[in-house]
Amino acid sequence: MQVESAKSFTYIEMQNLNAYYGEALISTYQDEKELKGFGIYIDKSISNESFIFDKIGFNEKYDYILLCQSLIKLYKETKGALPINKNLLKKTDDYFRIDEDLRFLREINYYRKHIKDDVVRDKYNYVYNIYKSLLPDFFDIFEKEGFLPFSINPNYVGRINPFNILAEVELRSNKL
Repeated sequence: MQVESAKSFTYIEMQNLNAYYGEALISTYQDEKELKGFGIYIDKSISNESFIFDKIGFNEKYDYILLCQSLIKLYKETKGALPINKNLLKKTDDYFRIDEDLRFLREINYYRKHIKDDVVRDKYNYVYNIYKSLLPDFFDIFEKEGFLPFSINPNYVGRINPFNILAEVELRSNKL
């Protein structure tokens, strides 16, 4: 999880380590414990300076940065209708990260269904539900089809093997 804040902190480059300290780090460290989900949260006092990524209000202090920009743009462009014309993905570079976005959601979906720790599972469910609320029509299809690239268009296979679930490997090795 990452929390961005405008409060002051000091950075010192030392011989064997980099040192950071200050009010911003203490404040965000304390707040991080109370934040639901995971991802990037930005202090509202500097949120207006972040104009590259879409964000939504999280609470009175923080906004939540949305990571699936390609998928969100595709949803807006298609008004949530799938399948799309495959050529739309090559029309601009707006959809360049569509495969990574699908993988992100596929991995979250796997974790939320398989992780045993209730607190951690709740974090995955929280993030999953944020994206589900933003992309409801896509999720109707993705949930049935497993967040596979073929859900976007039957002839679209993507650049990432959708059957390689990194979360599955990690959970098996860590027994979480």
